[in-house]
Amino acid sequence: MSRFDLLPHDVRTKLKTDPRHVSGNELLPAEVALTMYENDRPIWTASQMQSELDTSHGKETVRKKLNTLDEVEVCESMPANNGRIYWWSDDRSDWPIPPDIIVDGQQELTVAELINPWYSKVGLIGLLVPALAGIPLLVGIFAIGGTISIPVSGTELLSMGMIAIVLSYILLAYAGLIGIVQWATGNTIGVGFLDS
Repeated sequence: MSRFDLLPHDVRTKLKTDPRHVSGNELLPAEVALTMYENDRPIWTASQMQSELDTSHGKETVRKKLNTLDEVEVCESMPANNGRIYWWSDDRSDWPIPPDIIVDGQQELTVAELINPWYSKVGLIGLLVPALAGIPLLVGIFAIGGTISIPVSGTELLSMGMIAIVLSYILLAYAGLIGIVQWATGNTIGVGFLDS
C-alpha cells in the first residue's frame, strides 16, 4: 500500500503518485496534497506548507505545487496579503472547513415536518374543502338542469358548496397570515388541540 492511498481516489487519479516516475529529488504535488489532507489546519500558505513538509525544497517550489493542486481542483486558493492562501477543496463548502466543524449540509423538509405547525394543518384543510365542496356544487348543477332528481333543491346545494369554498378561502388566508407572523417574529403561536 502506497502512502498516497490515504488520498481520496478522485484526487489520486488527478495527481502523479508513483515516485518511480519522478526525476531525482522532485517534490510531488501528491505529497503536498497528502500533507494538506491529513492535517487539521484549514488554511495554508506556501511557507506553512514548506515548514510542515520539512523538505529542502524552496518556498517557490512548494507554491508551484500548491498552484498545481489548485489548477486540478484538489485545493482552492485566493489572494491574501502579499501571497495566496490554499485550502482543501470540499464539495460541502466553498470555504475552508475547520476540523472541529461538522457540515450537515442543507436538509430537505420531510412531509411530517412541513405539516407539523398547526397553521399548516389549517391550510391543508383549507385546500381540501374545495374538493369536497365540488360534490354538492356538481350535484346542485345537475339538479337545477333536471338531469337528476333529489329531495334537496339544487340552489341549496349550490349555496352549500359556495359557502364551503368561501370558508376554505378564509382558512387559507388565516393559515397564511399566522404563518407569516410566526416566521417574521420567530414566536410560535399555538392553539392547543392542533399543536403537535
